[in-house]
Amino acid sequence: MSNSKHPLAWILATGFGSGLIGFAPGTWGSVVGVGLLALLSSASLNFFVWAILFVLGCAVAVWSAGRVSFDGVRDKSKKIGIDDSRIVIDEIMGMWIAGWMEPLGLSMVLAFCFFRFFDIVKPPPISILDRWSKKQTGPWRLGWGILADDLLAGLMARGMCMIVMAMIEK
Repeated sequence: MSNSKHPLAWILATGFGSGLIGFAPGTWGSVVGVGLLALLSSASLNFFVWAILFVLGCAVAVWSAGRVSFDGVRDKSKKIGIDDSRIVIDEIMGMWIAGWMEPLGLSMVLAFCFFRFFDIVKPPPISILDRWSKKQTGPWRLGWGILADDLLAGLMARGMCMIVMAMIEK
């Protein structure tokens, strides 16, 4: 059952329900992200199509995460906080950056591990974005705030993955 006035936003924000798993919802959301990456990789899309899909995915993530969070903050009976752990669409999009155009295999495993590390530990500047996100108001600003730290964690994971893969391939 949805905890939001917007059931579609709830379904998307919780990563099709993966965020409702009681243990490590962010990790389960990241697993959904890997699954979506596997589907995209099998389609052999070019960079331009990946980029368009990523921008569309970010728009959906901002809308759904912001809407669910905003509804929860306004209605305390919903028991949804700002950047609630059940909202995992941000992990899905962060994982999308970490595994950008990577085939399934070692590079995807590294992308997943690095992304989870950066998302959990939140070293600077991720921690700065995370603190900023907790201060946002309004559904769109909340959505961007929720998404921002995970996008940066994804970028950092992508960078580490590229470095390690380059070292392995030498």
